[in-house]
Amino acid sequence: MTSAVSQAAQTDGAAPPVGLAGVAHRAAATLTDSTTAGLLLAIPAGLGAEPLLRSILDATTVPHVAVRGMAGLKDMEFGALAPLLSAEASLNCPLEVLAAVRRHLAEQAGDGPVIIVVRNAADLDDASVNILVQLCTGPGVKLLLHTRSRGCLPDGFALLAADGRLAAVDTPELQAQEIQAWCRAETGTYTPYVTALGLQHATAGNPVFLSYLLRDAATGPQMRVDENVHVLERRLAPSPTMTADVVTLLDGYSDAAREVLTAVALAGTLDLCTLRTEWEAEVLNNLLLEKVLVRTCDGGERVSVQPALLSEAIAASVGVFTRRALWQRLEPQLKHATAAGAVLARVQWQLSIGDRPAAGDLVSAAATANRMDDPHTAMALLDELDDDAPGWAGMVQRARALFYLGSVEAALQCASKLVEPDPHDADGLNDYDHLLTLLAQIRLSTGKGAELFGAASRRWKEAVTGGAAAGERQLMMLSAVEQLASGVSCPTALAVQLPGLPEGPELPGLPGLPGRPGLPGRPDDGGREAVIRRLLLGEAAACSGDIAVAADHLSAALESVLADDDLRNYGVYILIRLFLVLCLGGYWDRLDDWLDRLELHAAPWLTQLVGLGELTAGIRMLQQGRPGDAMEALHAAVVILRHRDTRQLLPLATAMAACAAGICGDAEGAARYQQEFSSLPSAGVPFAASYAKAFAAVARTPDLGPEAVSAELSRLLAQASDAGARRSEIEITALLFQFDRSVRPGRLAGLTTGVEDPRAKALHAYALALETDDGAALLEAGRAAAQLGQGLMAATALSRVLLQAGHGRHRVSPDAMALLGRLHPQAQELYPRLLELRTRSKLTAREREVAAGIATGRTSRQLAADAGVSVRTIDGHVHRIMGKLGVNSRREL
Repeated sequence: MTSAVSQAAQTDGAAPPVGLAGVAHRAAATLTDSTTAGLLLAIPAGLGAEPLLRSILDATTVPHVAVRGMAGLKDMEFGALAPLLSAEASLNCPLEVLAAVRRHLAEQAGDGPVIIVVRNAADLDDASVNILVQLCTGPGVKLLLHTRSRGCLPDGFALLAADGRLAAVDTPELQAQEIQAWCRAETGTYTPYVTALGLQHATAGNPVFLSYLLRDAATGPQMRVDENVHVLERRLAPSPTMTADVVTLLDGYSDAAREVLTAVALAGTLDLCTLRTEWEAEVLNNLLLEKVLVRTCDGGERVSVQPALLSEAIAASVGVFTRRALWQRLEPQLKHATAAGAVLARVQWQLSIGDRPAAGDLVSAAATANRMDDPHTAMALLDELDDDAPGWAGMVQRARALFYLGSVEAALQCASKLVEPDPHDADGLNDYDHLLTLLAQIRLSTGKGAELFGAASRRWKEAVTGGAAAGERQLMMLSAVEQLASGVSCPTALAVQLPGLPEGPELPGLPGLPGRPGLPGRPDDGGREAVIRRLLLGEAAACSGDIAVAADHLSAALESVLADDDLRNYGVYILIRLFLVLCLGGYWDRLDDWLDRLELHAAPWLTQLVGLGELTAGIRMLQQGRPGDAMEALHAAVVILRHRDTRQLLPLATAMAACAAGICGDAEGAARYQQEFSSLPSAGVPFAASYAKAFAAVARTPDLGPEAVSAELSRLLAQASDAGARRSEIEITALLFQFDRSVRPGRLAGLTTGVEDPRAKALHAYALALETDDGAALLEAGRAAAQLGQGLMAATALSRVLLQAGHGRHRVSPDAMALLGRLHPQAQELYPRLLELRTRSKLTAREREVAAGIATGRTSRQLAADAGVSVRTIDGHVHRIMGKLGVNSRREL
């Protein structure tokens, strides 16, 4: 996922050379290079060609003149050169035209260089092309050509390009992490990962469009800055001015191409065979080659518009395309299109031309907009309904839109009006099912609405009579949702045994699961029943201490959600659990794999997860021994989560931020985050509540003292033990060991015995090494921790090795110092005493004399002769010196 550019940016802190300014400056430098005849910009007008052209010209000090190809003048010789010719210029002879153009250029630039900007190069007449090619063969004249694609260049320009004399403008495609780095360089603020992912999706990774979007006067403020962190409220959409600009840029296309773009943008996707029938094949091929249209093969050959911003801009300005003829041409396709946005497109178009959509279509379109995580559109469509008859379905969609907009209380208030009516018929049951699904989503993701959820569940139970299978299954799922939301930390058995699924293992009494349950194949995992069962098993396994099993179950549940968009309501909850489990277990490779998959998947509901990426990144960096980097990510997580629906993550984020600030030596920051944690109404996600409390306690060490912190951790440890939460016992014991020397390492070793995740393995090796306090065992524990991505633990183990070396126990100190040098610099700087040991020699007077002699290049034999001792004595001194200084050879001395 991380390209070389972003890796470099992370390594040295420099921003990658991307964005409008970076592309423009590189292009300007290439344009003025004496070895080139010019520069070729092969970008469709709708993808930002004009702003890039202007930026390239602004980046040069060379004067320029402009000509433009126009389809209507393509048959008129020298017609495109009219701006470079005086009114009385003769067009009878090419040589006379060439001389007249040269006179005009001399008037503009004197004896200096000049740039001829050629827009729409594909529509130039051949005679004008020949003149321009001749001009750039001499010194001082450069061409800046714009065309929709390299394939439609006139022959003269195509030959220049084939000879390598026309350089291409480099417009790289940016990934989400590169966009993060660039936004930081451009704005000086932290850009959340999910926001960067949204920007990548909106701009197709095009740095020109990205620059254009962030600099737009109305769109830019959507990303408001809070405590130096960009907070995106929901979903970045083009502003009215941005929309108008994009529509203006579409003028570079023919009428036929514009119709294709409009149709596909409004319908979301359309069948490629239909488009081939309705529109010219050449237009379609050009748009596909330019990647304005993207071919997909899901359920047959289809095309969609890229980037998303272009689609949104067209859809938002359908008033530009209100011709009845085009509507009549599109209507049959929109009616029969199978894409999710077909009804939404039809309703939007009808409203734009003054047609009144049916109430059912308005509600369906609002449901689609909610499904696409566009609640603003959903609310606008629902406002078109008659006030006195919004209907049950319309009210459910309004409540859903309010929830997606972040107004949780308003959503619950709207939903409360729907609980009382009895769902007595089949349609009523179906509508009530939608209400229960919404309330379950609110209950899971925010922890709110317990009373309303319970009332709706009881009403449903009263209405479902006669043992209807669908009703019974829903009741069981409601019971499971309540178990998950209420925070039953470690059930001894599943709350429900859902029908139609393979029998799952009963969960025995704690501690832990006896073995890894078999996971059925993915084809059998579909449906809400399977997802809920996976959630229950994953939650129980995580609390029991078996992170490996929990990760498998939660991964399988997320696979089902990504495969079936009808299950999207469970996606946020599953991802929170899965990411926390992977971080807790140190499964960095699996976490990276999921980030890659989610980046490619681009499901609209993923935008609700902003803040989770920062939280898990902070936990990961802290475990890896990078507290400074962790502090930045955790600060961003705290700022973001204050404004999100997933507020249950805020306590863990503030506790981890307080702990990281304490490790970094920022006592004021640690106190501030700890105070915020104390003011929160709950400890957050039940699964992670004990960790949050433990880390918050550790952060209070400066004001409480080690004894009080030890007492608080002991209390939390007793609660975890009583609840049978083995994983909590492991982590709290690891923390407690730092404050209470009466806690023996054997207890931690016993808790981690047989636990398979990377972090538990590293803790187990470290605990066993502490039992003996042997330098060699500690060194191996540090090496194992480093290999498992637990840099903080590795630095802790190595510190003990080197402190032993400082007291004369030096046998393994050179290897320990070498391993420490391979850790992240922030991990090396965690312990001031380590730096002291590395910089202060603690040599005796005799050892300092020998070290000085070795440093000047003298041999042991020479030093022995000078001191009147044996060579063996000098070699002994050298060996002790190398051990104390942590070096491996005389050359290093």
